[in-house]
Amino acid sequence: MEKLLLIAVLAAACFGLYGVQLDEEAAVRVLFELKHAVNRAAHAAAQQVDLEQLADGRIVFDEPAAVQAAAWYLQHNLYLDEQLMAGEGASIKGGVDILVLEFIDDASTFPYEYTNEVYDYAVTLYRPGVILIIEAEYQRMFSGLGPIIWQVKGAAEIVR
Repeated sequence: MEKLLLIAVLAAACFGLYGVQLDEEAAVRVLFELKHAVNRAAHAAAQQVDLEQLADGRIVFDEPAAVQAAAWYLQHNLYLDEQLMAGEGASIKGGVDILVLEFIDDASTFPYEYTNEVYDYAVTLYRPGVILIIEAEYQRMFSGLGPIIWQVKGAAEIVR
């Protein structure tokens, strides 16, 4: 009888650990999904230049268009609505907060060392570019573990 009870307890513990492992694998998949979406959104924002300034040989970002392009890419890659809240099919809970969307145009000298100590991010840009940092929450499968909150960072330079 004692052995049967021991086997039942060990089986329950193994299934619990297996469930936690599955949850961790799902969380890493969602983190990769977020990172790819941030990279795509930053790249889209970096392509939004002011054409009048470009005609004069200067690279200056059209910031309203860049913000709109970044938001559009986040919406469509992460299944978010217009307010960047999780829609049907989204892997995250709640929504996405854009913490930093910074434009480094040709008024800076390159290579440009961007550092943000608040979010522990540093990158070197060799051409004008965009820095994007978002925050998203992943709801774990087991409510006892609590959610994971990520700050996902990305940068993109303008493509020649």
